[in-house]
Amino acid sequence: VTNTAIDLVRGVADEVSMGKMTRLTEEEFVKGVEDAYEEANVLPSERMPIPYASQFYPTEEEWCNTFQDPSCSVSPYQEPVASLNGGGIALIVVLCVAFLSAAFCLFYRHAKATQKKRIKEHLIDAMARNIVIAPAAGQLSPSELKREFDRVDKDKGGTVSKDELWEYVCRGHVGTMSDKDFNAMW
Repeated sequence: VTNTAIDLVRGVADEVSMGKMTRLTEEEFVKGVEDAYEEANVLPSERMPIPYASQFYPTEEEWCNTFQDPSCSVSPYQEPVASLNGGGIALIVVLCVAFLSAAFCLFYRHAKATQKKRIKEHLIDAMARNIVIAPAAGQLSPSELKREFDRVDKDKGGTVSKDELWEYVCRGHVGTMSDKDFNAMW
């Protein structure tokens, strides 16, 4: 079985470079063909004459324009150069996370402050409803105020602790209040 020179060169190129084409000078090409003939033991009578009969050897410009060699031009399928690199993207992500964390923190603080204010107002309103007001134009006498304070201050220490106030709330003197709302007030 005889092979043409192009098949021989193509076979060697496929084996050696896994299909990667390399541009050769005319001398390198002729030497490669002759070496391939020798290596494959092709009889001189079956060899193609070099240079080939067509005598057409394209110039670099003809090769690029006529044969549309992809190595001569920029591919239209390439992605454009990115305007942000990995560091820029990481910076944007970190800034977004920081902004969202700060926004969440502010929202949480506002919600807790609003809850605390609402609970205090509820407690004050409920205590005011349960205090018996003296008939004298809406004023409490000092003794009535002292008596109501003593109802809350069980240990008679002169201050109201969290536990004492919780007992007062649980007895129903200020309406109903959950543990969560009461603890948020402290």
